[in-house]
Amino acid sequence: MTGRFRGQFTGLPFGTAAEEYDRLRPGYPADLVNAVLARAFPAGATDGAAVVTGAAVEASAGTGIATRAFAARCIHVTAYEPDLQMAALARIRCAGLPVHVEESRFEDAGAGGVPLVFSAQAWHWIDPAVRCDVAAGLLHRGGTLALFWTVDQLADAAVRAAVDEAYAAIAPIAGWSADLADETDPTARWPAAELVAHPAFTDVSAQLFRWERVLPANGFLAYLATHSPVLRLDDDTREQLLAAVGDAVPDQVRLAEETTLYLASRG
Repeated sequence: MTGRFRGQFTGLPFGTAAEEYDRLRPGYPADLVNAVLARAFPAGATDGAAVVTGAAVEASAGTGIATRAFAARCIHVTAYEPDLQMAALARIRCAGLPVHVEESRFEDAGAGGVPLVFSAQAWHWIDPAVRCDVAAGLLHRGGTLALFWTVDQLADAAVRAAVDEAYAAIAPIAGWSADLADETDPTARWPAAELVAHPAFTDVSAQLFRWERVLPANGFLAYLATHSPVLRLDDDTREQLLAAVGDAVPDQVRLAEETTLYLASRG
């Protein structure tokens, strides 16, 4: 192990990770935003032009990556985010956009009547006992619930194997690799069954968006350091893991991205 990136990722608190999260986490394809807006605002422009009117509630907005994508289309977003550091950064990043950040849990949101509720990369963090009920209470009849997130994988199989080996040897509990979908019908995956089973929702559909991005090696390591299993490691283990991964990857790291969008209508 040469440890060419050793020393860069020790003592990484969640507050610092919020900055890296916002800088390095992938955004969301424009086609996905268009698909959500077409469902929630069928009378609006959804070909890349702004939607003139509309309101939405976002569940667990994080630093506002998805928030900005919708607010940039003139959607007025009320974004719930319980983490104070992430909420503070979301306010900064969304400055000048029609966004109100609530420093509270989505589970505590009151009744609404909005046409769109969405959650990006966060639905699994929300209490499964109440999340669908809260979303249904916020939506007017015919409104849209949109759930989406991205998983990624190293595009080069040999690099992927070397990185998996580093994780297995040093921090198997933090295993990063995720398999991209093989099946052609994403409605077979969670949370489609949850939405189908809930009496408030109808017309459940799913769509895959596949794309690719490239990060420099140090950017890829910083990206890995924003993942919660890595953040939970002690400093020494995290440092060893990321140094080993740094030795395993090339100077430019190609990532295959897969974003899945689930849509449901409030009955």
